[in-house]
Amino acid sequence: MSITTAGQIPEMPNLACIGYVKKVGEVKLSEKGVFHVLPLEIEGRYSGKDGTFFFIFEPRWFEKSFDPKTLIEEDEAFNEAHAAEIKAGVVKRSGKNGIYRRYINDKTRPSVLQAMCDGEDGSIFAEVAACFDALPAVTPKDVENILREYLTGREVGYVMTQRTDDDGSLMDLYNIARFFPLTQSGLKAITEEANNPRRRKPLVVTWDE
Repeated sequence: MSITTAGQIPEMPNLACIGYVKKVGEVKLSEKGVFHVLPLEIEGRYSGKDGTFFFIFEPRWFEKSFDPKTLIEEDEAFNEAHAAEIKAGVVKRSGKNGIYRRYINDKTRPSVLQAMCDGEDGSIFAEVAACFDALPAVTPKDVENILREYLTGREVGYVMTQRTDDDGSLMDLYNIARFFPLTQSGLKAITEEANNPRRRKPLVVTWDE
């Protein structure tokens, strides 16, 4: 019997998939206690693969009074105060502003939440935001319950990339790396991305165009 090691696994292409949110799991505090993590189980349609995406957030990010600009100030203050530890590699730079933009709201490109809310039936992003705005304060459980109500069963588009082991070796597994809107423009953009001959790594569209 031959055993295939992680180092022998070939490089696999990225996958552009369509699926739906099968389950919104239970929110938990991250190991470092900075963020909350909400698992989203995605079931692939057509030839898309299944996967679990871990949605990262701070409850205050959903509150009506929250100003995202404060994250820039917090990042700068932390990085300045821990400059020596960061340079020595003991502490990682704070990047909360980037995480907020990636997961919650970004004016330059669709965030994870925006992409999941945008589909052929229009966008439910404003409706989801209104639910949070109606709360005097937002708890982690509020985020779990509201996203479960609005995202469960929703069709979403996502890109999967090959996983690597702790030592950097390739694995025969995929991670959900990002989401894209299931709108005409979103589908057009991901198809053009897949057909770009200058891509370093192939992106395979898993549904019939």
